[in-house]
Amino acid sequence: MEMVRWDDLRTEKDVDTVATILIRKITQYMKKNTSTRSANRRRIAKNGWNTTGLLKSVNRKNELYKKLMREPNNQELKMQYIYYRNLVQKLIERAKKNYTQKQIVKANHRSKVLWNLVQESCNESKPITNIEELEGQNEVEGVEKIFEEFKYHKAPGQDGIRAKILKKVKKEVSEPLRI
Repeated sequence: MEMVRWDDLRTEKDVDTVATILIRKITQYMKKNTSTRSANRRRIAKNGWNTTGLLKSVNRKNELYKKLMREPNNQELKMQYIYYRNLVQKLIERAKKNYTQKQIVKANHRSKVLWNLVQESCNESKPITNIEELEGQNEVEGVEKIFEEFKYHKAPGQDGIRAKILKKVKKEVSEPLRI
């Protein structure tokens, strides 16, 4: 990225053109220097409460659903699916509850760990930085701080650039974005 020439971005007056050029350059750089791999379902990270038994139950429920979609008028299959769906939902809720209880006991009165558990249980994440907080900072540092707030597990935007890559090239990209 250091060898990429950014002069054409500085001379351009139209913001849309600058954005298009920037996205094109980053995309070309990504294609040139990265590769894509598909993830094996068995290697996907599991939650602490997720067990192989629960995964098998969810897969069975999904298979029943597929059968039901092929035969929508089959009432016996529909009843079987509804029963199994509700059973799996109860099992998941129970597993989450047991996992959370074990984590609370494991935290052993450490408040930071306990608050992280509360946020995790409520599906709340760290608040995203407000633009107003960045006003007193150098513009380049403000752009870099926004890049730091990107979440790895979120899907890329319309440009297809992943947060992980943007975080790695934040110093190089923040200068042209500031313009």
